[in-house]
Amino acid sequence: MLILAGPITATPLILFSYAARRLSMATAGLLSYINPTLQFFCAVVLFREPFTGWHVQAFVLIWCALAVYSVSTFRQDKARRRALRAASASGTTVT
Repeated sequence: MLILAGPITATPLILFSYAARRLSMATAGLLSYINPTLQFFCAVVLFREPFTGWHVQAFVLIWCALAVYSVSTFRQDKARRRALRAASASGTTVT
């Protein structure tokens, strides 16, 4: 069992590093909020950890901020793609 612990631990990390090279840093950063959120839900639902009003407010504020950031990033990416498309149609280059 100890011999298998190394590859079992290393495989997800290797796959994540392989995939992270293909993502923007903004996307990788946003995805890093998924694991703590799942741990939080497990703590509250499975282990009956206390979940007060302050916890609710903090959780909602964090995810609202992430939503605002995601929408902003999506709009910037959409505008960049539109500019690239317009530049390629006119024959100019955009960097």
